[in-house]
Amino acid sequence: MKNFNVYGCDINMAQSPKLIHVNQIDKDSIEHAFDLNKRTEKIITFIYPSITEGRIGSFYKFPFNGIIKRIDAYCTNSSIVDTIFSVEKCSEKDFKKSFSPPSTQIPTSSSEVNEGKNIVTSNIIPIEFSISYWQNILDKNVIIPNSQNFQDNSYHIKNDIVNENDLFRINFISCTPEDKKLLNKMTYNLTIQIVIQTNDNY
Repeated sequence: MKNFNVYGCDINMAQSPKLIHVNQIDKDSIEHAFDLNKRTEKIITFIYPSITEGRIGSFYKFPFNGIIKRIDAYCTNSSIVDTIFSVEKCSEKDFKKSFSPPSTQIPTSSSEVNEGKNIVTSNIIPIEFSISYWQNILDKNVIIPNSQNFQDNSYHIKNDIVNENDLFRINFISCTPEDKKLLNKMTYNLTIQIVIQTNDNY
């Protein structure tokens, strides 16, 4: 009977390869080998069967601290125009604030006199909605050149710090041909990946 050590587990194997007896399990070793939380690189993945210009309504919340290492983008069908997009980030606190009931309000036009008091008669906008909490993390946006299937690595990251529970979204700046008859020549089956190194090793 032979003894083996696999990821910290002492395994006793009988002559028959079908009989394996685990005598002892080192829980910490198993978790270190297989626990996703202990891998140093994690990837946020956005998948778009089709795209349109603007901020497509999908978010991803990243539950770790880390540093953004790179952004990958590739597609199976490339547009006849360059596909250009930015990556935007927002803290969880600010994200929730943008949906919370307004604590302060600002007028959008002048007031009028009514019974000796100045009162606002036009629309009131919550001050939270007058502020953009989403910030572009790039100072040079990602480009997939026309008729190409991969981004060209010309982008540059200006804000690479990720705090626990930060949210991410994609803003498509350009991707639509001016000639609407060529919409079948747009980018399809696009995958965008944000590679983040977590705090284990940086």
